[in-house]
Amino acid sequence: MKKLLFSLCLITFSFASLTLGIAGGYKNIFQPLITQYNHKYNANIKAVYGPMGGLIFFANRGTIDAIIGDREILKKHNKNIVYTIGQDKMVILSKKKINSLKNLQKIRRIAIPNEQHTTYGRAAKEAFKNLHLKINKLIVTMMPQGINYLIMNQVGGAVASLSQAILLKKFYYIIIPTNTYKPIFISVAKIKNNSELNKFINFLKSKKVKEYLSKYGL
Repeated sequence: MKKLLFSLCLITFSFASLTLGIAGGYKNIFQPLITQYNHKYNANIKAVYGPMGGLIFFANRGTIDAIIGDREILKKHNKNIVYTIGQDKMVILSKKKINSLKNLQKIRRIAIPNEQHTTYGRAAKEAFKNLHLKINKLIVTMMPQGINYLIMNQVGGAVASLSQAILLKKFYYIIIPTNTYKPIFISVAKIKNNSELNKFINFLKSKKVKEYLSKYGL
């Protein structure tokens, strides 16, 4: 299976001027930016979206030029951080308004990403412990799975990023205090030298793009 994914990645991105690996939860935020950049600069940036583990896999095999994702995970895998885009925040989504953090204990079940292998699962574990909250948990593989469970009414709440909450628009959410868990920074890591990457980072640093990203909590 890994060999098949590797081959597909080579076929799909072999003619790109820059191949980016982007954490899946940020797809809808970065797709328009990449389209805008390509049009403005007549470039050919391509992106592959997925979990950080998958992106690290591709990076280690040289099929992508850079990764945009959780800074701590990138550092853990000895990736070269060249720019930090911003800090994201953890929220709890719900179809009903949550008036206080204490009321999280009344939700029948909250979908939480795997606490050992995901950024927001780790953050949730830390935050609930520091807030002394006893949560009715349902551990899921990844954040999107938990959100789908919420959509299907299989849970009463779901852990998500603030950027996801803003993108979805359909749920109420409460922001978990950032001093209760290790900060979540979204950064760019350079995997291979590529002149297009420097140009794209300068694009991300522009006032207009920063204003756009701030609308999504970054």
